[in-house]
Amino acid sequence: MTVLPSETPDEELWNFAVWIYGREGVREACLSLQKSRDIDVPLFLSCIWASRVNSAAFTAEVLADVLEISIKWQRNVVKPLRSVRDHLKNITDSSPATMAMRQSVLAEELKAEQFEITELQGALSGGVSLELDEALQIGTAADNISQYLAALPPSIPITEKELKNVRWILGAAFSEGAELPEWLSSVPAFTLRVGA
Repeated sequence: MTVLPSETPDEELWNFAVWIYGREGVREACLSLQKSRDIDVPLFLSCIWASRVNSAAFTAEVLADVLEISIKWQRNVVKPLRSVRDHLKNITDSSPATMAMRQSVLAEELKAEQFEITELQGALSGGVSLELDEALQIGTAADNISQYLAALPPSIPITEKELKNVRWILGAAFSEGAELPEWLSSVPAFTLRVGA
């Protein structure tokens, strides 16, 4: 299913999510993290968007706000729709009607994520906007991601594969060859930085 960007200004985060999700390897990295760490992909991408657009580092209050939005949408809407879609995928009857229903559920799941992203953008907009160079934006995005991952239950140490996926997604959001923070280079360095 092709997802198109929106042309309204209140959909900047949605457009960013569509753009980055379409970058090489990002979809696979996001889905891998979703499966292994149960991340909310819209919230994960919001961590990066906030640093790129207004150089916003998550405060404890902002993190609590976006987690509340994420939990509300994921628990009550997105995950139930995903469960139905996965069930339809595993049904032995792959008739055109079943496939059409699965596509319809996928479309509704994407709409729900778009509504979630709109709420996330509202929670992340309006703060003090700082003009940071790309290296500082990358550092802020990495900090936002680490705060989000540290807030996820249960507190299971991140694996090398998961950290590689984080680096891949973060790298895709910025210019080619942009340097990522050193503490993202290994699980021990990440763990020491995050305190997990």
